[in-house]
Amino acid sequence: MNQRKHDRKKVGFHLFTVVFDVDDTLYDQFIPFEQAYDQVFGDKYGIPVKELYYYRQEYSHQVFYQSQRGEMSMEDMYIYRMGKAFQVFDVQIKPQKLLEFQKAYEYFQDNISIDPEVVKVLDYLSARDVQMAVLTNGPEKHQMKKIQRLNLEKWITPDYFFISGALDLAKPQLEIFQLVEERVQAKGERFLMIGDSYKNDVVGAKQADWEVIFLNKYREALVGDIKPDIEIYETAELLETIESYK
Repeated sequence: MNQRKHDRKKVGFHLFTVVFDVDDTLYDQFIPFEQAYDQVFGDKYGIPVKELYYYRQEYSHQVFYQSQRGEMSMEDMYIYRMGKAFQVFDVQIKPQKLLEFQKAYEYFQDNISIDPEVVKVLDYLSARDVQMAVLTNGPEKHQMKKIQRLNLEKWITPDYFFISGALDLAKPQLEIFQLVEERVQAKGERFLMIGDSYKNDVVGAKQADWEVIFLNKYREALVGDIKPDIEIYETAELLETIESYK
């Protein structure tokens, strides 16, 4: 298994509360993105779609807080993040076309499905009565729709779905991790975050003294002194990684 282990404490895994991110952790967000791109733009521009997706994510993070605080409309945010991503490849797209893409993207997001490798992990944890929760950034209705589509209630009580848009807080703010600690009836003192964002999931969780499995799908650089406890690159590595926490 291709993983990098960083220093971590050896404790009983049953004492953890395991907290999952949603986007690009429980399902592959690139799939609906690629489907929408193919429908709206086809092969007109010859752009590597996965790279475009990566840049779109970067620009989305840049304006996330403005959109959450109401300083930027969601429509303007959609135009900004996708338009800036296209500009990396010297392509200019009209706002109307960018909104057409967003509409198609949302349509395909309505048909997302949970990663089968993640199902194995959720089943494994559930069978061992491990406490689980979800912590995700985004608008409440939008993220809840994804949670319902992924059928997460099968494994996680809805009281433990924490969505930034409903809390007026967001990852990587320390306060949102502390709020999870306060509201979850934890069986032990240790929390384990599983997510794909270095800034939001690794840095945020480490500030709260949580342990972290970083699902680094896009080989994101680890900047600074804050490191995850374990870094993996594919969801197929996750179950074996979880099992090693015994």
